[in-house]
Amino acid sequence: MQLNVTRLERVPGQPPVRRKKPHSKSRNGCVTCKLRRIKCDETQPACLNCSRSRRDCGGYSPPKTWIFDSESEPGSSGQWLSLSRLTPTSSGRADEQRALLFFSEKTTPLLAAFSQFTLHFWNSLLPQLTQSEAAVRHLSIALASRQEMCSCAPSDLLRLSRLRSEHYSAALRVLTRSDSPCSLVVVLMCCLLFVGYENFQDPAEQNADGLVHLAAGQKILDERARRGINRADPATPVIDAFIEPMYLWLELVSSMFNTPSSGQAGIVFPTNITCPRLPTHFSSLVVARRAFFEICRWRYHCDDSVPAFRHVRSLLLRWHRLLMGYHDSLSESATLEKMMVQALTAQYRLLFAGIVYSARSDFSGDSRFRPYRVDLSDPSRIVVDFTIPHRCLLILYDIGLEKVVTSNDTKLRLWPLAEVRELDDGRGLVRLTTQA
Repeated sequence: MQLNVTRLERVPGQPPVRRKKPHSKSRNGCVTCKLRRIKCDETQPACLNCSRSRRDCGGYSPPKTWIFDSESEPGSSGQWLSLSRLTPTSSGRADEQRALLFFSEKTTPLLAAFSQFTLHFWNSLLPQLTQSEAAVRHLSIALASRQEMCSCAPSDLLRLSRLRSEHYSAALRVLTRSDSPCSLVVVLMCCLLFVGYENFQDPAEQNADGLVHLAAGQKILDERARRGINRADPATPVIDAFIEPMYLWLELVSSMFNTPSSGQAGIVFPTNITCPRLPTHFSSLVVARRAFFEICRWRYHCDDSVPAFRHVRSLLLRWHRLLMGYHDSLSESATLEKMMVQALTAQYRLLFAGIVYSARSDFSGDSRFRPYRVDLSDPSRIVVDFTIPHRCLLILYDIGLEKVVTSNDTKLRLWPLAEVRELDDGRGLVRLTTQA
């Protein structure tokens, strides 16, 4: 077995620097090794890792064909392959297969744009369930169709709308069948897909219904914990390692705009915070991020009255229109910059839903988490502190939330960085920091 050796390089007068030996990264490993997060030797038909540890090798996923990649064909200008280029397979119609490919190549990267954990979640667990579970597959197609409707040609709008409605309804039928109930993993996964589905709604029509699905799934997990977790259940490792951490992380981020448990007294802010004034256009993503940051600071400064909320909402909707205007002003060759805009938009929509969620009176008792302190004293940072039960602390420890972000990632990120530590009484402290 080839080992990835880390060596120390010493420079006179400086501490030793660890450098990894160059190595190639493969994404063709077996399903079991991917779930265990270890390197697979890719031996066919069963890898040696699984054979030696006496595990059932989950086999290998078929190689992907990146039909939506603008660089997949020489001379391509970003045009997608037409539906006529695809042929039906034994597992579905051509339009369904096309939607699943779109979901894999276009939707998943946006859903996974928030952290390394979300990247692993959407790229590892979801593809397996899409292949084996009808409800997950139907919702994936509906979600992909809804996303594509946001930017498709007018001639494709009716076709995509019908495909979306057909598979959304089919997913609901599968989930509500009494004669063949879905497994707990499928139900929880579908709740997350419903969150993603609502996330592609026009922000002007956003009513935070996606977070209602998140709360419903979290209640199922809370009931599971209350009754006692069956460690012999084969689904337990998947729920513990993937699904429950995702619910907890999304719940914390979407709760960061809730009024602190101590009310306005829990917010530390200087007296010189003023209402942000948005420019007539965004000249760069750095300018867009800074404007969003200032709106978020202003949200904490405002009270919970209806006029104050409406003012913040109007600022955020205008911010979104300016960002879309910046996207439309980019040249056809600015493919990477357009992808960054899409990633920012996906993060914005869920944070926007969190702000709407925080203002809905019918959810006032549903949220488990409220900040106990919000610190705005540093004009370049927003720091939101939560206390969480010890069990939640252990879940977050396992997924390795990011504490730092590289400068190259700065303009891609609206979501906060997270720091988790244990308090003296055994509870956890989660600190979410949003940087300007």
